[in-house]
Amino acid sequence: MPPLTKSQINKLGERLRKEEPISTEALDQLQTFRALHDAPLINAQLRIREELRIDASPRLKTIGTIVEKLRREKTRLSEMQDIAGLRIVRSMSWNAQSNYVHKIEALFPDARTIDRRRKPSHGYRAVHVITRVDGYLVEIQVRSVLQNLWAQTMERLADTWGRGIRYGDVPRSHAADVGELLDISKSIASIEEIQRTINQLKRLGDLDRADIDLLSRRNRQLKERRRQIRARLDDIVIRLVT
Repeated sequence: MPPLTKSQINKLGERLRKEEPISTEALDQLQTFRALHDAPLINAQLRIREELRIDASPRLKTIGTIVEKLRREKTRLSEMQDIAGLRIVRSMSWNAQSNYVHKIEALFPDARTIDRRRKPSHGYRAVHVITRVDGYLVEIQVRSVLQNLWAQTMERLADTWGRGIRYGDVPRSHAADVGELLDISKSIASIEEIQRTINQLKRLGDLDRADIDLLSRRNRQLKERRRQIRARLDDIVIRLVT
């Protein structure tokens, strides 16, 4: 089958959005279009590994989640930015995360960036860099360890309660539980802001003993708050999933 044109891809997206049940022909075309993202995805992964010395985990969006997104949003299929995705997860501060993003932007000059740390999406916080590789869109997610733990917890709950909770469609019976997750997201943001302040003080230099003692105490406090957040996320999964 020859590659679909942009117009044909968008017409396919409209069929997938409206057809019920979806025809075998449309699903086959979608699978072919999805598979075309595989080589660009691996090329992007190799460039990041070889030129930036950063490991990124690849994944292709499943057929089901592509169809779900088409029906939930007005996105055109040809413009769906996350069919091919890479994920970078590291233990890092806000500033270090921003530095990684800047390196990726320099590697892919046509990229655009969505900073979900500044404008979270229903509690979700990370930075996404979207670029085009060999003609296909690839989304590169850059997450801190805590941001990733939060997102993975939400994913597990969405598998149990329905993916709508990731977009604000929360069953009344679970409103308090999702509210707790949103509260944890704010706590993670608070930790990052404190770390930014600490890093700014360190860059200024010329610290006296009182300043050094204060920074040491704040770092210990941050370590304990991170431990508490991990424990709260673990508790949510154990209590509500298993």
